[in-house]
Amino acid sequence: MDLYGPPNSVTYKSLKTALSSKDPVYKLNLINQEIDPRLFLKMGKLKSLQVLKLGFNGLSALPEDIGNFTSLMYFSSKGNELKCIPKSAGNW
Repeated sequence: MDLYGPPNSVTYKSLKTALSSKDPVYKLNLINQEIDPRLFLKMGKLKSLQVLKLGFNGLSALPEDIGNFTSLMYFSSKGNELKCIPKSAGNW
């Protein structure tokens, strides 16, 4: 994760904390976490996100507004059985 995003930027490991941050969120690592579906649907608000690591979260779908991450440089969803990726992800 150190290869991406601004130098010395914080890697958030809690979606709740990332969503409540007043600073831009560039890196989000949610591997091996159960994700609150209500918060997951708000994740598109993190418009500065450059790194998103999901993994082993039991996810089968991604929210449609995931395409809001137009600065995304790295995405991983290892261990999740995603049925499809939203069309909006083409904005990456």
